[in-house]
Amino acid sequence: MNKKRRLLSIVTVASLVAGIGEVASPQAQAVTFHSCKEAWNQGYGDIRVGEDGYSRHLDRDGDGIACEISKSNGQYKPRAQHTQHAQNGWVKSGDAWYYYKNGSAVRNAWAGNYWLGLDGRMVTNSWVDNNRYYVGS
Repeated sequence: MNKKRRLLSIVTVASLVAGIGEVASPQAQAVTFHSCKEAWNQGYGDIRVGEDGYSRHLDRDGDGIACEISKSNGQYKPRAQHTQHAQNGWVKSGDAWYYYKNGSAVRNAWAGNYWLGLDGRMVTNSWVDNNRYYVGS
């Protein structure tokens, strides 16, 4: 009988410790979005499979990238922390570059030799500025 109690105690303590570990797990605080508009407004875009915020229902074309910034029609807003670090200048977010002037992303304009699209993202390998110029990579 004494062995059964000790075994029961060990199992109970192990279960409690495992339960406490799950409560503190960072996975419990994963980022989720109901729509791409919500993601873009919070500064998330081009969310790849495995990254916080990715969901198949947000990946409309099934290419493994949800809430593509190029399809946001200007609704993408870079995360607030980027503007705090760069009142003026270039900021890399994910695999994209953005140029900030007075704390705001420059959109649909030139920044030096680089064209910034409607979403503020630096455009590459495309015709820009009403198809007058081609920008490479």
